[in-house]
Amino acid sequence: RFANTRGTALLLVSKTGSGKSSLANALLKTTQFQVGRGMLSCTESCKRISTRARGRDLTVVDTPGTMDVADEEKAKTEIRRAIGFCPEGFDVFLVVLKCDAQFTAEERRAIEVVAEMFGDEFYKHAIVVFSHGDEYKNNEFEFSRDLQSIRKQIPYLDQLLTRCGNRFALVDNGRRCDRAVQDRQIEALLSKVENLVVSSRGRMYTTVELEAARRRAEEAERKRKREENDRKERERLELEKRVREDVMQHQQRDTSTGKSSLANALLDTKEFQVGRGMLSGTAHCKCISTHARGRDLTVVDTPGTMDVADEEKAKTEIRRAISFCPEGFDIFLVVLKCDARFTAEERRAIEVVAEMFGAEFYKHAIVVFSHGDEFDNNETEFRNELQEIRKKIPYLDQLLTRCGNRFALVDNGRRCDRAVQNKQIEALLSKAEGLVASKGGRKYTSLELEAERRRAEEAERKKAEEAERREKERREQERREMESQLMAQQRERDESRQKEQLMRIMGGVLQLGLALASSAGTSAAERPPTGQLMSISWSTPMDNSDDDSD
Repeated sequence: RFANTRGTALLLVSKTGSGKSSLANALLKTTQFQVGRGMLSCTESCKRISTRARGRDLTVVDTPGTMDVADEEKAKTEIRRAIGFCPEGFDVFLVVLKCDAQFTAEERRAIEVVAEMFGDEFYKHAIVVFSHGDEYKNNEFEFSRDLQSIRKQIPYLDQLLTRCGNRFALVDNGRRCDRAVQDRQIEALLSKVENLVVSSRGRMYTTVELEAARRRAEEAERKRKREENDRKERERLELEKRVREDVMQHQQRDTSTGKSSLANALLDTKEFQVGRGMLSGTAHCKCISTHARGRDLTVVDTPGTMDVADEEKAKTEIRRAISFCPEGFDIFLVVLKCDARFTAEERRAIEVVAEMFGAEFYKHAIVVFSHGDEFDNNETEFRNELQEIRKKIPYLDQLLTRCGNRFALVDNGRRCDRAVQNKQIEALLSKAEGLVASKGGRKYTSLELEAERRRAEEAERKKAEEAERREKERREQERREMESQLMAQQRERDESRQKEQLMRIMGGVLQLGLALASSAGTSAAERPPTGQLMSISWSTPMDNSDDDSD
């Protein structure tokens, strides 16, 4: 049986904002790893700490999120460099996932990026760590039971856990976690790490495996490029260089911004279904009209526009939302989580809605930052932080500017302070009423939606016509080029035939001259000297003149 006497090396990987740095601090009982807060990522480069902690010699390397908004390629480079932080290699990869957020295409791609870099050996050394265990009150039995249902609904997550040998752990790494509970969870995690090291007989993932994975990836890329070039060549010959259509890949987005929780808070109800953990709770539009908070309110909750399940269905549902209020809507509430990174997915989700509803969308919109407990519901602190965030995330700054800088902070968590939440909701409704008054009660109705649809169709028609025109021009240009090539080839063939005919004529003339010289029977003195060539010439009359002098 293998006995580990050299210590254990751990490499933490995942999407940005999953809690890697917090987990690294928990593992070593330190605060040396900088932890991000709110929408901005803190880990931009790898960091290594080697120390004795929890009765073990541990080396922990934290890495940037592989899908970081700032620079994804830089993050990939940093993760490759991580191997250099431990020349002797790593025992275990800890793949960190948040159990209180939906598992989206972005999480999947983040894991795939790492696996592509490290190869199949990655899974043999990996343990999946579900962070933010307080979502399940740190009840591992309840989480394990819930995870079985989640695995049935998210096939890739099930495949990931299966390829990792069903090795996973639940850890609460939040800032307000119970340290005693966290210590017990970390001990359980390290025990699983030690068992994996023993079962691998101490074999580590080193630069040798990384180099082998790199060579395999390069070979696969070369093979892919060869096949791609062959395919393009076949298409060029078979389809006469017809244009190839680009394949558009739609990103998918985390829907757990807190819309349904906010809807419940607005109406002081629980009728809107709230998702829990990694699964989305809203699949269809739902409308509730009632008298709440001293006002007559109608609230319509919609599915996330980039829902993993079916993006197009979500778009259709949002368009249908207008029919729930035939008289129209006064306000659009754009909900963003202030405790999660603002990624390209969040941006695309907002753009999708704006494209459906048109420029009028921004005139009726208020941005609501949910999960205000990230800033202890301190609006002054959040406002100051938001100024810095806007400088670093230009699109968010543009969004707030187009929305007239209308925004609100709301704590809609399940364990929020209701008194604080009521105050925040009142402030939000006051801003909504102010916006309604400033617009003279004018609503966004199906007329605006229909007008926007017609504009979009007209724009799409013009785009299609322009594409068709360019395609015709391209084909005409190809036709002309092909004709030019054929004419050039014909000229070359004609010139070649002419040269061949000329050579045959010259050869025949030369043979005739030699024959005439031989039959003349001239004396040797009159014959041309040896080594000289006989020159024979003739002329052709240019007209019918009687002059015989030529």
